Amino acid sequence: LIFSFFIYKGFYPSENFYREEFKDATGLELPKSVKFISKTATYPDFQGEYQSRSIINVGKEFYKHLYKQLKTKGFSEEKFLSSNEKHKQKIKHLLSLENWDSKPLIKCYYIGFFADQESICVELIKM
Repeated sequence: LIFSFFIYKGFYPSENFYREEFKDATGLELPKSVKFISKTATYPDFQGEYQSRSIINVGKEFYKHLYKQLKTKGFSEEKFLSSNEKHKQKIKHLLSLENWDSKPLIKCYYIGFFADQESICVELIKM
C-alpha cells in the first residue's frame, strides 16, 4: 500500500511539487492565491531525469513584476517555438535560464508569459 502511494505521487505530483519547481527555477515564492490551470510531469527515470510543466494563473500584479525580476536573475528572452499551436498563439514572452554546470543534473528553466497578462507556463527540464 505504501509503495503504491509513492508510485502515485511520482506520476501525479501535488501542487506543492510545482510550487517548489517554480521556486527552484526563479528563487521566488508563488503567492498562495495562484490557481493551477494544468500541471504535468514525467516520472523520473533511473538517472533522475524528468520534465515538469504547469500553467498557472498568478494574477495581474505578480505577473507584471515577474518578467523584470527574472530578467535581473539572468533569464534571457527566447523565440517561442511550439508544435502546440493553441499555446503558441497565447504566449507573449518566453524567458529561459539554462544551467549546464549544475550537478548531478543539467537544469533548463522556461517561463512563458501568456497574453492574458495574468497566466504563466513554467517548464523545468532536468537531464
